[in-house]
Amino acid sequence: MTYKMMQPIEQNLLKNSIFILLGMSLGYVVLLISGMPQRPILFAFLILSLPLGFIWIQDKKKFFLTFIVLDMVLLIDTHMFHDPDLMARTSGLQISLTTLSVLALCILWLFDIFVKKSKFDIYLPKHSIFIFGYLLSYCLSLVNSKDIITSFFEIAILLQNILIYICIINYAKEKSDIIYIIKILLLGLAIEIAFISIQYATGTQFDVLGSSEEVSASGDVQTGDEIDLHRPSGTAKSPNQAAVYLSMMLLVVASLLLQHGNRAKKMVLGGLFSTGTIALILTFSRGGWIAFAMGLTSLFLVSLQRRWIRTKHVVLTAIILALAVGVFAGPIVARLSQDDGGAAYARIPLMKIALRMIHEHPIFGVGINNFGIVLPHYITSDVRGEWLALTHNKYLLTFAETGVVGLTFFLLLLAQLFFLCIRCIQSRDTFLAYLAAGLFAALVTFSLHMMVDKLTQRITIQCFWIIVSIVVASDRVIRLSAQRAERSEAIP
Repeated sequence: MTYKMMQPIEQNLLKNSIFILLGMSLGYVVLLISGMPQRPILFAFLILSLPLGFIWIQDKKKFFLTFIVLDMVLLIDTHMFHDPDLMARTSGLQISLTTLSVLALCILWLFDIFVKKSKFDIYLPKHSIFIFGYLLSYCLSLVNSKDIITSFFEIAILLQNILIYICIINYAKEKSDIIYIIKILLLGLAIEIAFISIQYATGTQFDVLGSSEEVSASGDVQTGDEIDLHRPSGTAKSPNQAAVYLSMMLLVVASLLLQHGNRAKKMVLGGLFSTGTIALILTFSRGGWIAFAMGLTSLFLVSLQRRWIRTKHVVLTAIILALAVGVFAGPIVARLSQDDGGAAYARIPLMKIALRMIHEHPIFGVGINNFGIVLPHYITSDVRGEWLALTHNKYLLTFAETGVVGLTFFLLLLAQLFFLCIRCIQSRDTFLAYLAAGLFAALVTFSLHMMVDKLTQRITIQCFWIIVSIVVASDRVIRLSAQRAERSEAIP
């Protein structure tokens, strides 16, 4: 008996049974990977609420997409086969709430195809070839990989992000779907701001799962008085990574603030931008500050060109930034003037090592996630004794590990994203046009920060891929809307 031949009661029973099983499995796996004895209240809530959510929420795909977007900040995950002594961007198989949610979405689509006999229809635009080319470069780099298992760990993360991309662009068929995703992104931003604020006030570092530890200050500096700089990192566990995430999200908020809207929405967005700017300052990430300033400049330039911006927008932004900088003037001056302990210089030897890897393996690289593994073979007298780590330049790291093939596809992907943003900015749809300007600025910030950081943390990488998905989904919605308008105009 096929699904269509079942009675409505039987259909609902089958669907609810599947959703209950999925919910119990998801809650149980989260329970196992995170350690029930240490965090009983949180995971008791998770394991009970997830099955109920499956039953009561009508749109099951929206339910899982919500978890995917929120988990970018919550970072509920674990690493199986983790090797703490391995110098690699991913030293184990990462299993997260995002992983489980993506798998659940895939199961739902398979349910629609094989049980409901729905048409297999997945939207993949032509420019997705750059994404799959990037994945191909990961696979081709295995030719030179010294540790193939470690390479597979990183390939698994890229596959997960590509699945996120496919899920979002196939779900977001209407503007209302994109608006929903943006709302969840803003909720995640509010959570991150709260974590950074509490950590700064208490001088501690803790995560969503309840782990807490005292965090020592990043340094004592003299600027007339001794100033103790404590750098909170939110859920990212890295001040620099938190700064990248905040800068990208704040630019999206800034683009939404430019739009006309009711006062309540403006107040919420203004509050997020103000508190988010303070949180960004509190990370004391100089690279984050500079990248945010450049991204904000690009947003204002686009807005001026489109004649969106008004004098009050410039004045309001200037006041918010001036107040935030004024309140934390002492720590900011200290951070900009203090000795960084050679942190900037330490990047140069790592760049030299990356260039040597590129020279020896220019086509396919040394193998994805293998930079740290092969690094000892490239240590010469001029870098011996220097600080050794992954090179703090995403472009060089990509070139070294995946060769010219990987770097080419990565740069083509970035170029295509900027092109799509520009096309969306010219749309008649006000919301999506303003949003595209914010996403354009966020990509500018991300591209600049890649010059001084390796950006390997999940919060920044997943944020990037969600932004990629929103850009592509926005372009699709705009084109579909234009096609519908043309058809309606053609009807006499």
